[in-house]
Amino acid sequence: MNQPLVSCLCVTRNRPRLLDRAVRCFLGQSWSLGELLVVFESDDAATRDYLAGITDSRVRAIEVPVEPKLSLGALRNLSVRLSAGDYVCQWDDDDWYRHDRLETQMSALLASGLPACVLSRWICLDVPRRRGFVGRHRTWEGSIVCRKDAMLPYPELAKKEDTPMIEALQEQGKLLLLDRPEVYVYHFHGGNTWDRAHWVDVVHGARQMKSSEVMQLLDAVEALSLGVPQDDEVAQMIEPTRRTCDRAMQGDKEPVTISRFRFAGQSVRLRVAGAQLSRHMNEAFDQLRVDEPEDSPAALHIEMWDRARTGIGCPGVAYVPDSTTLLDGGIINSYADEEILRYERGHYVTTLDRAGSRLFSCRADGTNLALYERAKPFDMMLARWYYDQGVQQIHVGLVSKDGDGVIFVGASGSGKSTATLACALAGYAYLGDDHNGLELTPVGECIGHSIYNSARITEDHLVRFPQLAPWEIKATSEWDHKSMLLMSRIPIIRTAATTRIRAVVMPRVVGEGPCTWQKASKVQTLIALAPTSLRGPLNAGYSGFSNLADFIPRMPCFRLNIGRHVEDIPACVDSLLAEALP
Repeated sequence: MNQPLVSCLCVTRNRPRLLDRAVRCFLGQSWSLGELLVVFESDDAATRDYLAGITDSRVRAIEVPVEPKLSLGALRNLSVRLSAGDYVCQWDDDDWYRHDRLETQMSALLASGLPACVLSRWICLDVPRRRGFVGRHRTWEGSIVCRKDAMLPYPELAKKEDTPMIEALQEQGKLLLLDRPEVYVYHFHGGNTWDRAHWVDVVHGARQMKSSEVMQLLDAVEALSLGVPQDDEVAQMIEPTRRTCDRAMQGDKEPVTISRFRFAGQSVRLRVAGAQLSRHMNEAFDQLRVDEPEDSPAALHIEMWDRARTGIGCPGVAYVPDSTTLLDGGIINSYADEEILRYERGHYVTTLDRAGSRLFSCRADGTNLALYERAKPFDMMLARWYYDQGVQQIHVGLVSKDGDGVIFVGASGSGKSTATLACALAGYAYLGDDHNGLELTPVGECIGHSIYNSARITEDHLVRFPQLAPWEIKATSEWDHKSMLLMSRIPIIRTAATTRIRAVVMPRVVGEGPCTWQKASKVQTLIALAPTSLRGPLNAGYSGFSNLADFIPRMPCFRLNIGRHVEDIPACVDSLLAEALP
């Protein structure tokens, strides 16, 4: 097939660094027949000087008089008229295009027989705050590729100049919607035609990307010579905490340890100043430990220090919070549109820098932690970080057999912990008994992730499962109402980091008779899962409930009746799991 010539049309003003990236993206395209027209005004010396250094003949500089002033729409129309191609393609100077963007859209366009194509989704990258989203389904006007003789004129507007033209093409039945978001990255950098308020509207309803995916995009951006600064406001707010952390880590009073883990598949680096504090934190995440170089890239950096041992406290914040949430014994303040979250509770302070993927925590005395602190450190802040990765923290028990997972849902006293422990003692892999992660993948899989290595137990649990008694860690604080088990330390227990969820089970203790099961209503199952999973000041709110409402209909749901003999629970779960498997 002979490739038609495609004219890529770029209107720019005084942004040579951004323009340089757009030019590099064009020159790297796999579609061989193309030209790039760069339109700029005569008072823009920076752009003129930059283009003077471009020797590739495929890049054409179009200088227009600054007076009379032309709108963005008028400048785009001028570029269409001056183009030599059979097709034209909008090529904004501040976006990023994969090497096959032209080839992908042109191939689909030629195969369809239609004259015009836009993407139905694209990737939205917030570079200052290091966030990425896969945009919701719509016509993304800026991705237009159109046969020149079918191209409609842009309205002569300064903003929204492309929307009426795209709507008209769609109404005429001339527009192909192509779902290939990976070829186009819409880039928010702080100097866009539209401000951050518009950006927030753009990403509303979009799927947030994992940190590892965002890091790959940022690497691609940096490879094209664009700096990636952190948002100035966020950087200024977090700087005192970062400096204080560095002082704690550089002191010689306590050893500093570095450990590596995988949280929901994401690389995490934990650095702790304080020997006892380090031991407790490593125990909490022991089932997620991995062997990785200490200084390899990480999606989350956790920095923690013991105030009593290092002599370094945590600084205050010299900014007024956007919002404040009072808790029983603590307070959460949010800053910079929730980019910084700070939890203070008397004897410790934890700060989550969401933009920088860093978590700082200062404990008053690492040798005197309550069991709840050892069992589930950073619980609220980690819940928010996990949600940023597309993983929702849910309140369930989670076990797995041969990679097939079962979750147990219900309120306190429902038998959730009893069912989880019974299965773990019968050979099921243990992932968690309270806080676990739920991930709904783009291909429709439901993945469960282990978060903590602990199980909280009561005296009744030890009566039912006396074989666990040697590993009981007893409560020593008035804040603790339960004892604790560290599951990876128990020889008769296997742990796992992740599993594919196959069934959702609602246990209930009936007390008499054998253990039995039957299929359950999905509505009842959602009612059992949602309240305990959505409570808390940093919960996922409406979007979290929407995820659960999407998750439960995909799952076989069961009621588990726990009778007199808890040792019969695993056989019942085996049976219902066999029913659930395809």
